[in-house]
This record gives sequence, structure tokens and C-alpha cells, in this order.
Amino acid sequence: MKIFLSSIVVLLVINPALQAPRSTDPLVNSAITIAAGEQAIPKVATTENGTTYIAWFSNESGNYNVRLQKLDLLGNPLWEEEGLLVSDNPAMTWLTDWDMTVDLEDGVVLTFQDIRNGDNDVFAYKISAEGEFIWGEDGIELSTGPAFDAAPKICVTASNNTIVAWQADEVVILQKISPGGDKLWGDNGITLSGSNTFSWPQLLPVGLDDVILKYFEDSGVIWAPTRHVYARRFDADGNPAWADDAIISNAGGISAWTQVFPFINDGEDGFFVAWHDDRDGDN
Repeated sequence: MKIFLSSIVVLLVINPALQAPRSTDPLVNSAITIAAGEQAIPKVATTENGTTYIAWFSNESGNYNVRLQKLDLLGNPLWEEEGLLVSDNPAMTWLTDWDMTVDLEDGVVLTFQDIRNGDNDVFAYKISAEGEFIWGEDGIELSTGPAFDAAPKICVTASNNTIVAWQADEVVILQKISPGGDKLWGDNGITLSGSNTFSWPQLLPVGLDDVILKYFEDSGVIWAPTRHVYARRFDADGNPAWADDAIISNAGGISAWTQVFPFINDGEDGFFVAWHDDRDGDN
């Protein structure tokens, strides 16, 4: 298995003895969670009306549970203390990246991996603005089998469909899900593979129901790969919309630890993307 994933862990740990009312001073931060144990890798998504969702891994019980809190315009939590418990299924003892975004109904969709079935598999959840589990209490299982499925990314198109992409050992897999929870690109999704390793996908919704995928093609040793960056546009049916993948960079110099790029729409369904590399050896 040629894969090595790192994670950046952000701690939101507050001493329980310091519990206090939420701050009304904009210069004083308010805690989102004060639970015991590690509170890690928070994700933030905001709706057009200003409602904000924050989700994170919570290790208050010795397992990395997934929790979700909803905040109003003033930053007041709208759900119970420590948020909504999305999943307490068994997880690994270490974490990789994951993702969350809002849908067109002011709810959220989340994707992460856990080991509830023995293997490390990817799951997607859709939570309504009222906290209802639209795709069931256990979400939708997107991957099965022995591959190490990790670091999923998610987006919602202008047609309110959800697209998820993740790395499975040496390939990248994409799946499209309807608002009601139907898999639209077959049971197993769309797989990108080649003679080298495809890794670290990211997604950008464009047009009415298309998506642009950014991915790496890695060759060489996993701790110091030769890493090239590509993009591919898929239409609503999952077919390539461009004659060839766009070569973003084949200059090399991108380290194994440079993984998730700033990747935004340019307003005309193209994109801006940026990264750090050392192609000329002077950092």
C-alpha cells in the first residue's frame, strides 16, 4: 500500500474549570467545545444567511467521535452543549483530513472515514438545518473493501447534488449523491488510476451540476515523491468535459507534506490555485 497521509491537528481544549458564559466582547473568544479529551481538526461552513456550522473530532470518550454545532449570526450555539453527535462509530487512533460544506437548504453535508466495518471506509452524512439525519443515522457508506480510504473532500453543486472524492490506496474515487441519498455514479463511483499514484483530491463545483477535480500524480518514494498537479472537469453524468486533463504543474518540487491547496472559483467557472514548491532548490 503506497500511501502516507499526515494530518494537521488543531486543538480546541479548554479547562472545564474555566467554563463561563459566552463572551459578548468581540475581542474575547468563546469556546465551541469544553469537553474532556482532544478536540481536533475543526471544519467551518457558513450559509448565505449567515448561519455557521462547526464540526470536529471529539475524543471525550476515547474514540474520535464526530460532533456538529450550529451558530447564529451572533455566534450563539443553537444546539445542545457540545453539539450534535453525528457519529460515535469506531475510528482509528489517528486522524486524516476530512470535509464539510453547506447545501442549498441551509443544512450541511459531511464526509469522513472510520473503521465501523473493520476496514477504513468513507461515509457521508447530510444534516438538515433542524438537525435531522437526512441520509439516516449511519450516513451513506461510499467505499468498501480492504483499501485504505482516506482524506475525503466534498462539495455541493448548484443543483444541490453532493460530490465526494477520496484516495483509496493508489487511486482517486469520486461519487455523486442526490439530495435524497441516491448514488448517481454507480455503486462504486468513478475511479481515476494510472501507472503512478493518484492522491489528495479536491473538488470545485462549477456550472449547474459539473465539478472540477484537482489531484496529484505521484511517482517515486512516498516520503519524497515527484508530485505533479492536474485538474479534470466532469459533467453532470460523470463524463470528462475536457479533451485532456489540465496540467497545473509538472515542474516538481512539491513535498509530500504539501497536500491541500487554496482552490477557488474565479467567478467564470475557472479557478485559482496556489501552492509552495521547491522546483529550483532554493525554497
